[in-house]
Amino acid sequence: MKPTTPRATPIIIPAYNPPPLFEGYVRSLRRSIAQPILVINDGSDAAYTSVFRVLSGIASVTVLHHPKNLGKGAALKTGFGHAALEWPESGGYVTADADGQHHVGDIQACIREAIRAPQALIIGARARPHDMPKQNHFGRRTASAFLSVLYGVRIQDTQSGLRYVPKALAARMVSSPFDRYDFEMDMIFRAISLKAPIREFPIRTIYLEGNRHSKYRVVRDTMRVTSVYFYHLRHIFRRRVTS
Repeated sequence: MKPTTPRATPIIIPAYNPPPLFEGYVRSLRRSIAQPILVINDGSDAAYTSVFRVLSGIASVTVLHHPKNLGKGAALKTGFGHAALEWPESGGYVTADADGQHHVGDIQACIREAIRAPQALIIGARARPHDMPKQNHFGRRTASAFLSVLYGVRIQDTQSGLRYVPKALAARMVSSPFDRYDFEMDMIFRAISLKAPIREFPIRTIYLEGNRHSKYRVVRDTMRVTSVYFYHLRHIFRRRVTS
């Protein structure tokens, strides 16, 4: 096992057929942030084997592999489970995307926010740029309105992948029934049910090359995220009926 430290905050990055900049991005993180990095190869094509082989040779970078693509949520579950065993004294984990949307400085800021509020789910909130797809903005606004009406919780960016996830919440997320982008929405609902504080801080909005490296498919994945609302509404209704 790797040496552990009470202050270790592993950075977990799910990656599926990552863009060419990914290797350099991980190296930049490694140079700038003295934290372990855990990359989950979520069933990438054989053409990417060499990329993950190179990354696994970098100090303090661990690469885990799914034999086939299981989804971002499944990759995060794998990361949370491994991190809990490998860094047991860690209070939580930072998650980031592999497509270059999350600036190294914003990941550093996320870790600083975690030091201030180690029990909170902390989300890096993007402002809406002029070139953000309207569907993406609509999805964010819809999710925010739903949470506000149902729980009185206001969250600007429910779909951001840059987060600090406290250990107790991460442990609960391993049993989530969701495995793809819906997993991150489920995380917010579960944080609310655990009465964990939810905090946001502003981050840069970066869409490289028109965001063409994103694996998010607007119609399909928005429907999956929406299904999370109905899942939790059903459970709320059942609790009220039986109470």
